[in-house]
Amino acid sequence: MRDFDPRVSFAQKIVVAIHYTREQRSRVNDVFYFSSLKHLDKAYLEANIIPVDIAEKIRECWIECYKSICQESFTLNDKAKEHLNFWSELLMLPNQSLH
Repeated sequence: MRDFDPRVSFAQKIVVAIHYTREQRSRVNDVFYFSSLKHLDKAYLEANIIPVDIAEKIRECWIECYKSICQESFTLNDKAKEHLNFWSELLMLPNQSLH
């Protein structure tokens, strides 16, 4: 049996999250979506495949985005705060209300 690589699992979560940002548009989701595009080629998006090394770069970028948005969370509406909670869970970070 092959060893389980959690990075691959997270790369799959990134694909799902990118689709989520397209379907659930908000200021918060747009930040995460457009920050991920800096690292992805169109071919990866169309194929729904993200190499592990790129997934790690996207995760690092998303963590920085999350921290930045949390600093301004008092300006967000309820829908945007819901979206920020999604990112908190995905990235396994403390909820924005704890910042």
